[in-house]
This record gives sequence, C-alpha cells and structure tokens, in this order.
Amino acid sequence: MSWFKIQNKSADVAEVLIYDEIGGYGIGARQFVEALNAVTAKNIKLRINSPGGDAFDAFAMYSAITGHKATVNVQIDGLAASAASIVAMAGDTVCIAKNAFLMIHCAATLAFGTGEELQKQAAVLAKIDATIAQVYADKSGKSLDQIKAAMDAETWFTSSEAKSFGLVDSIGENDGDDEDVASKTAAAKAVMKFRRPPAAVHRVAASVATPTLAKPRGVSDSDIRQVDALRARIEAGARFDSDTQYRAMWGAGLSRTGDPAYTAARARACDAAARFEGDHHVSRN
Repeated sequence: MSWFKIQNKSADVAEVLIYDEIGGYGIGARQFVEALNAVTAKNIKLRINSPGGDAFDAFAMYSAITGHKATVNVQIDGLAASAASIVAMAGDTVCIAKNAFLMIHCAATLAFGTGEELQKQAAVLAKIDATIAQVYADKSGKSLDQIKAAMDAETWFTSSEAKSFGLVDSIGENDGDDEDVASKTAAAKAVMKFRRPPAAVHRVAASVATPTLAKPRGVSDSDIRQVDALRARIEAGARFDSDTQYRAMWGAGLSRTGDPAYTAARARACDAAARFEGDHHVSRN
C-alpha cells in the first residue's frame, strides 16, 4: 500500500495520484522522488486528494516537481490540505474541482520539555511557517502578511475562494473516475486532524467509518497502544500524583515519533490533557 501511484497514460502523458497522507505507510519523499524522476513523459497530470502529512516530505516533493522537465498540471480532485497544498503549488498549472477544498495553516507539533526547549521548538516552527508562506506567496502574488493571516486562521478555501486568492488557476470538473472511497477517507482524516474543517467536509467524513491513520516510520505497535491507553485514561478523567507516568507514556507514544501527521491525529489527547492539574500539561502549537 502507498499514498501515491504513478502510471503512464500514454507515451506523452503520465498520471500521478496522491490520494492519502504524505509520508504514511513507511513511505517517504525519497520513494516518490525516485518514481517521479523515472517519468519520461512530456506532460504529467498530478491529481491530489490528500489531508496532508509530513511538511519536509512536501518540501522535497515540491522541489522535485518544479525541477522536472515535464509540464506538470495539478488537479485537486477533492482536498489539498496542509502539506498536500504545498505540493499542489508546484504545478505549472493548478486546477481545482468545483466541489473541492484547499486548506492552508501553520506548522504544528507536540513538544514536552523546559521553557528553553519549547522556545527553540517554537523558533523552528516559525522558520517552517515562513518557508511555507513563501510558497503560497510565490503562487498567489499575495503579500506575506496576507498569507500568514490566512495560515494563522487555518483557512479552508472553496474552489472559487482559492481561485480568487490566487492559489489555483482554474476551476474544473472531476474526471468521473475518482476513487470514491479514497475521497471520503481523505475527508475523514481531515476531520480528525484539523481544527476547523468546513461543514461540507464533515458531511463527507460522516459517510465513512473513522479511518485508521497510516503508521509512520519508527512507530511501533507498542507506542500506539501506549498513546491510546493514555488518551483513554485522560478522557476518563484520570489524575496522576506526579508527571512521571504521564511523561513516560506521552514521550514514548508521541514525541518519539517526530511525525506531525501522526501526532496531530491524536490532538484530542492534547485537549483532554489540558484538564490536568498542576504540572501536567502538553504544549500544542
């Protein structure tokens, strides 16, 4: 299983599908870039329906796409959110289906440590945000201040709003051969991961069961069980006498993964953890 698929449609046209979380299933940008570099077609149709994923994978993909000799035409079939919206900006042209969404926001992470350590992490996030904002500004022609305001607000653009803002070039129809299950799953994952998905995304997500997010590289089944156990205890109103157990469980299950796509999916645990008394807290940017 993979979050992308590349196939030749004809001698001159190749199709690239990104229809899941970028960086999931233990597959990173390296595999994507290697597969993309093997494409010799003069035209590439890059179709996106993704809730996002690893920002650094997205940066690498963006560079590979913009550096490819082919003309790359991006088509947003259902959703280009978070890291997937960065990839979308790499196209020579960007078309969005009339019923699709594009979402931009600030980088996020989970952190645990001293004030100095958290300040360092915040500084890194600010640099990532600046890099992301420049990508959107280069495409749209908007000022960095305008872009940053939209990112701060976690902005969900409809097709017409995305075109008006300059993030896409045109609005089109779906091809009619979209993978319906994949489309619904992308919406369901977006509802799990983000703060403000619009009602239309919630409606699509409600039609499928809660998906299982792709397990990122370096995460063991034991890590996942620890995180789920911690979340269950927090949601049940558990209180700890000291932060020893809390720190151990959270650190083993989340911080060690270093994967925003995975940790953001368990943002509810962060919100529940805010109920902790005393020193029991989680910083969520």
